[in-house]
Parts: sequence; structure tokens; C-alpha cells
Amino acid sequence: MMTRLVQQTAQIVARSSHNLALFVIPFPNSENQIISIQNVWNK
Repeated sequence: MMTRLVQQTAQIVARSSHNLALFVIPFPNSENQIISIQNVWNK
């Protein structure tokens, strides 16, 4: 459930930031996806 939401969000954001997509896509774990998104946004 949460994973699908994160993936959809990542796809939308990826359209405006290809770098973010590179950070998010390789992680199958939803927790890692959330952490990677936060790390990129914090920079």
C-alpha cells in the first residue's frame, strides 16, 4: 500500500527531477525510498 503511494509520488517528482528518480528507483524497500527522497530534498 505505502510502497505504491511512494512509487507514484516518485514518478511524479521524477518528471521534474531526474536525479531524484536515480536515487529512488533502485530501492525496492519503501522505507529506503522514503529516506532517499528526504535525503535528496534536504540537500
